[in-house]
Amino acid sequence: MKDIKAKSIGELRHVAAVLEQVAFPDYTIPQQALNGSSIGQHVRHILEFWETLMYKGSLIISYDKRERKLILEENPFVALDLVVKIEEWIKSVEKDREIVVTTIFSEVCYEMSSSLLREMHYNLEHTTHHLAMLTAFINSCYPQIELGANVGMAYSTIQHKQSALELKAQ
Repeated sequence: MKDIKAKSIGELRHVAAVLEQVAFPDYTIPQQALNGSSIGQHVRHILEFWETLMYKGSLIISYDKRERKLILEENPFVALDLVVKIEEWIKSVEKDREIVVTTIFSEVCYEMSSSLLREMHYNLEHTTHHLAMLTAFINSCYPQIELGANVGMAYSTIQHKQSALELKAQ
């Protein structure tokens, strides 16, 4: 659990880096390169998934029925405050527990057994996925925003690249 918590906080720190560097108007502008969505909409989406788990993690959760908080996509300062709250929550998690996740597919509601750890991992991967899209966009349109080399890169990809470099060095 320690590794997933640490990596999750690391990815949320990348979200925070975007929030700390993006100009306020650029945060809300719909971008063709993001299929008409804005940086703020991607950030809102990431944070709402974490928030759903944070507040509902001991109950039945539904990412489909999460509360959409437009303020998160309109105001990077409010989003940054939520990043801090989520990081503190992640640090406070001490043990895994069972969770039921519901999802709506083809107008049918399904219930699935899961666990807090599994859902933390899901949110970690979900965050990485959205950071990958944001990183590609930011690197091409906002080069003044500095993001790390591995932002938006899956942990397994980072490990694979590192192993390949080590093999090549031998």
